[in-house]
Amino acid sequence: MGGFMEKDKVVSTVIGCDQEPIHLLNGIQSHGLLFALSEPELIILQVSDNIETITGIEAEHLLNQPISHLLGLPQVDPIKQRLVMEPDALRQLDVLSFHLNVRGERQLFHGCLHRSGAVLILELEADLLFNYARELIRSPYWHYQQIKVLTSKLQKIRDVQQLQNIVVKEVRRLTGFERVMLYKFDTDWHGHVVAESKTPEARSFLGLHFPASDIPAQARALYRRHWLRGIANIDKAPAQLIPELNPLTKERLDLSHSVLRSVSPIHVKYLRNMQVQSSLSISVLKDEQLWGLIACHHSTPKYVDYPTRTVCEVIGQIVSIQMDLCENLTLYEKILRLETDKLRLDDILKLAAGLEQTRAPDAWNRLRRMVSADGVAVKFKEKQLRIGLTPTQAQIDRLIDWLETNQAGYLFFTDCLQQHYPEAADFSDVAAGLISLYVNQMELRYILWFRQEFVKTVDWAGNPEKQLQSVEEMPISPRKSFAVWRSTVRHHALPWEIYELENAMSLYDLHDLSEEFWPEDAQP
Repeated sequence: MGGFMEKDKVVSTVIGCDQEPIHLLNGIQSHGLLFALSEPELIILQVSDNIETITGIEAEHLLNQPISHLLGLPQVDPIKQRLVMEPDALRQLDVLSFHLNVRGERQLFHGCLHRSGAVLILELEADLLFNYARELIRSPYWHYQQIKVLTSKLQKIRDVQQLQNIVVKEVRRLTGFERVMLYKFDTDWHGHVVAESKTPEARSFLGLHFPASDIPAQARALYRRHWLRGIANIDKAPAQLIPELNPLTKERLDLSHSVLRSVSPIHVKYLRNMQVQSSLSISVLKDEQLWGLIACHHSTPKYVDYPTRTVCEVIGQIVSIQMDLCENLTLYEKILRLETDKLRLDDILKLAAGLEQTRAPDAWNRLRRMVSADGVAVKFKEKQLRIGLTPTQAQIDRLIDWLETNQAGYLFFTDCLQQHYPEAADFSDVAAGLISLYVNQMELRYILWFRQEFVKTVDWAGNPEKQLQSVEEMPISPRKSFAVWRSTVRHHALPWEIYELENAMSLYDLHDLSEEFWPEDAQP
């Protein structure tokens, strides 16, 4: 990472996956039903083609009919009340319950309402695990009890890793999936499995990294907008919408907010290659951005009922809040340690002209520590001071010559100097990372902080360079291997944190450094 107080923009290199229109697949998972309705008449404009399989009623008998033809007038009233009382509230999912006579039997369906443009979408999902004996045990406090127990556990935790380990354990206990992973995104949207709970038979992915193309940008956007995404059975063919184009818009229906939205063919192959047949993903957000996913995998078809999914959705929200709290506490402790050095340094710099020579080395070490650097160099007129691990004087002089031409702002930073300045390859072991503060244009004075190389071994779930393969039946197909692929990252330092960059910028108003401030043992 490098820049002039600005993060690099992430540019996808896998165009095929990033451009797949996953919201316009025109199908749903076949364990549920979808109706596209006009407002306010609630006329059925489109219906999924599995309607006859589930209800015994042909699609042609429902199209252009009011939804009451299927539900009955009493069950339509709650829909109408939602439209009148909360006309703008259906942008997000609104859940109702319905009972339908399915081939002579009374069946519970959960219904989701939301708008897609000018169209009202009603999704009905049969509770495949519903039985009254179980509901008598659960109702009416089952959801509350599960959430209460988990919240009580999580609220006591202040350590990030402990929180992550408990989350995956509790989600697996609640859902029964064979493997539950906490998957964290980095700044380039590569994923890293930071916690895992699994059965003894399930393969472990703990510690492995996954390339950004495994979850492309448009999929991440949907995860950010919706807490849950469930896939009950990848081998079950999706139900298509009839007619294909919506009569009002003359276009395919936008299913971005659909709970039942069918699965991308690419993702189906991806899961199959992982030997996963069903999954559930719970989003974890930080500052309204996607932090990561709680990813649940099962090797056989698995339907997660609505009550359990409701609890999982709340878990995602609780974990997002608690993860943010734990990370902020850790960050605050780091900032507090650095702030101590920063404040002392500011006081010393104000008294620089009269500072005793014996105290100068301690002050310069504080200057180094305030950004957690391994070395620091200051160029003041024709003088140069180096403390800690730094390049040689000649190497720094040439680096400053390069900075004078290429540093566009007051602050330049990078965790891989070699990418910007090839000559840095000669000293990347001691100075792979750099913060350069241009203090005063008149004096051409620089403060340079260096961070030594951090050689990192990264274990990938498959070769990240072979993410996609072309096949005859499909232009883009996911990689087939998830065998551990080990790579070594060289010439990089640990990334600079935002608060470290802010500490560096805080010295911009520094003006006069007295020559008395230079320690006697300063390297020439």
